[in-house]
Amino acid sequence: MAMSIEAVAGDACGRPSGHATLWVAGSLPAAGRVRVAVIGARAATRDQNDLARAIGTWLTTAGADVWSGGAVGVDTAALQGALEAGGSPCAVLPGGIDVPFPRENAQLFEAIARLGAVLSCQPPGAAAPPARFLIRNLLVARLVDAVVAVCAEVRSGSLHACRHAWRLQRPVLATPWTPGTENSAGTNRLLASGARALATPDDARQLVAGLAAGRCADWLRRDPEPPREGPAVGRPPRLPIDEPPTAPPCYAPPAVPPQALPDVAGWSALERARLEMALAEAGAAGASVEALAAATGLDRSATAATLLAACLAGRIQRLPGGAFRR
Repeated sequence: MAMSIEAVAGDACGRPSGHATLWVAGSLPAAGRVRVAVIGARAATRDQNDLARAIGTWLTTAGADVWSGGAVGVDTAALQGALEAGGSPCAVLPGGIDVPFPRENAQLFEAIARLGAVLSCQPPGAAAPPARFLIRNLLVARLVDAVVAVCAEVRSGSLHACRHAWRLQRPVLATPWTPGTENSAGTNRLLASGARALATPDDARQLVAGLAAGRCADWLRRDPEPPREGPAVGRPPRLPIDEPPTAPPCYAPPAVPPQALPDVAGWSALERARLEMALAEAGAAGASVEALAAATGLDRSATAATLLAACLAGRIQRLPGGAFRR
């Protein structure tokens, strides 16, 4: 990567990093800026990546700096969404900054270094064996104010980072998915264990405003039942997400009458009306994101983000196979 790399003290990031030295390319966020990590599965579906990209945009628009690990999938989508919104995202790499991983994201990291920062706790030239991915996940959790998991399985690096964030008393949020959706078991378990949901622009604005004002203390622990044993002095609390929830995770959109589609893409009322009409014409059989975007002439990614937000808000339905209907 053609960028200037600087070694800084670990506490220069404004958070306890657990590392004496960090290597940084670009400019670290100013002190006092709200930092939110957006993480999730590398093998995310297109819908999950579209939502991660939208979340990166929502958080940036709300005034936060988006942090992530830079892996393919959710990490990449969230960082791209932040860049598209004019933000200054930060990517934390598992190996040396001059050895970009994954390689296909080299140009993305260069763009991030121009507007935000790329950093690592590994020196230049260091490789990225599997063990360093866990170290990278822990570093992300330490350096941010809150963590948003878009999608993850129960046994995943994303949930490992969420557990660490919870132990550090960082708010952990997750995106709800219908049970059985690919990559949803871990995030649905987080929600069943007390994590707060983030699925709309309003959720993002509330999170950023709460973090900026120091009003998220009640988001830290909302256990479905008290832990069976109290924490020992000087040790992290026992986490509800370390054990299966008392009830299986379940997400069902609330039964509400049809309402206007949410404004998540900055569309005009006319553009949203075009999508409304396309949904109405699709009838009970519904239509795919591609079909709706083609019928309306609207951007596919923005169409997907709008449909997902409307589905999560209970305003439309998502059918098996990926079709949407009123």
